[in-house]
Amino acid sequence: MPKPIIAFVLTLTLLVPATSRAQSTSGLGADPAPQPEATIVTLSPRVRAEPLSIVPRSIPSGAIGPFLIQTMVVDAGGLADLPRVVGAEEDRVIAGAGAAVYASGIPPDGPRIWQIFRQGPALQDPDTGAVLGYEAIHIGEASVRETGAPATLEIIRALMEVNVDDRLRPAPDVTAPSLHPRAPAAAVRGSIVSVRGAVSDFAQYAVVVLNLGTRHGLEPGHVLASVRRGQLTHRPRAGRPSLAADLLGLRDDQIVPIVDWPHGLPPPFPQPESRLPDDRNGVVLIFKVLESLSYGIVLKSARPLAVGDLVISP
Repeated sequence: MPKPIIAFVLTLTLLVPATSRAQSTSGLGADPAPQPEATIVTLSPRVRAEPLSIVPRSIPSGAIGPFLIQTMVVDAGGLADLPRVVGAEEDRVIAGAGAAVYASGIPPDGPRIWQIFRQGPALQDPDTGAVLGYEAIHIGEASVRETGAPATLEIIRALMEVNVDDRLRPAPDVTAPSLHPRAPAAAVRGSIVSVRGAVSDFAQYAVVVLNLGTRHGLEPGHVLASVRRGQLTHRPRAGRPSLAADLLGLRDDQIVPIVDWPHGLPPPFPQPESRLPDDRNGVVLIFKVLESLSYGIVLKSARPLAVGDLVISP
């Protein structure tokens, strides 16, 4: 029999006099004037409704400007034709901020500030397996100290060590627009392809790459919800590992049945039970959109996100 639930409601009753106490002016010993009856006011809990602003605040350009100029996706070999680092001062193998490096392909009348990139791994669509491009890893910036063949540059900012064969491109002068967060006009569904600066799990303010782009209707400023895919659960025998796992010393997910088990006998292999529900774990703001992929920043994370998580319309 279910236990009863006891709820307490607070009610406050006040006695408020209608007028202040009147004093008699008829002289000493006179009876006081009659008092008016008090007014009873009862106060009870209630819901207070306040209007919510329907216009979301815009995100200033300074908050997303660095991400716009530090992210680049290229085709296979897309960095091959760019100027490259051919060496460092004092025969160093790697160089950091303040060090001088030598680069070929820098034009004499070219810009003064250059960005340093290195080709990263392929961005592979987790749903189809197609290669969407190759992410160029932003290494830092360098300033031309002296032109020539090779030219001498000074590293003015380094996010990681600069190696021989790293590539350079002119630092773009990007005026980043302010983003107005909003939901996409049509429902979208995609996946997180990769994340910058993390290996597995990540959280708020991480920069992610999605397999959604302009051809999917995505625009800068769109807000998507990230969802952890529900996992399949298995039902072992009476809460214990399966018989095959016990005998072979393996985990249940390493056991693959290759023969039909006789009818009427309990199978020794784990039986798929159901798929757990998807779990919404964060909010992603899109700030850069290409044809087949886009970049976003995790604005909010209730739980860790991971590569392969879904992104859907909120």
